Amino acid sequence: GDTYLNTAKTLMDWVLETCADGSAGFTAGFDGWAEGKEPVVYPFTYKSIEHNIDAYAAFRQLYARTGEARYQAAADSALSFIKAMYDETAGVFYTGTTEDGVTPSRGNIVLDAQVWAALALGEDFAPYEASLNRVASMRTAEGGYPFCESGADGGWWAEGTSYTALMYRLRGEGASAVSAMDALCAIQLESGLFPAATVAALPTGFELFDGSPWTYSDDPHIAPAAWFIMAAN
Repeated sequence: GDTYLNTAKTLMDWVLETCADGSAGFTAGFDGWAEGKEPVVYPFTYKSIEHNIDAYAAFRQLYARTGEARYQAAADSALSFIKAMYDETAGVFYTGTTEDGVTPSRGNIVLDAQVWAALALGEDFAPYEASLNRVASMRTAEGGYPFCESGADGGWWAEGTSYTALMYRLRGEGASAVSAMDALCAIQLESGLFPAATVAALPTGFELFDGSPWTYSDDPHIAPAAWFIMAAN
């Protein structure tokens, strides 16, 4: 147990030391790493709600295990950022910020910002229930869910569908959970894995750093299998 705890502390201490910019939340890290033979360390100044949801969950657990006030403060900072990314009028969480680390990036509405917020916030999610209407609207005819709203007519995403099934199970919404699980069972491979997506190039609504579209392929992927197991159990 101590090995895992110390590893978690090492990871999250790095986040505290290198990804805090003085405002709520944590920046997206770096391109490259200083320890490499040819270090290419370019700091990312934008903030991702996905990263901060992860950080909130990790810092909250670290505080519960250690009682160290700095972890509580870090969890509070990440939570403040998550809340700041919610647009009450639109009823949606945005993906994060522009390069200034503060201004919301409104151009791409994605599944994980809504579902992971519900998973991480638990009872504190109540003010943000409307964002799950956006999740429901993304559901495809097969019962799966795409990466982003703009990609809803181009296949669906097994990982996102698996964690959405988990969310619905935890919320006691059995019919929605079963629908997603049935869709996944219909595409499960003999290996037990799932294709990352049901099409060869599922759009994410994002671009890679070279300007080309970032897509998911239909190659087998362990992530949806892991989420599927959590949802099933």
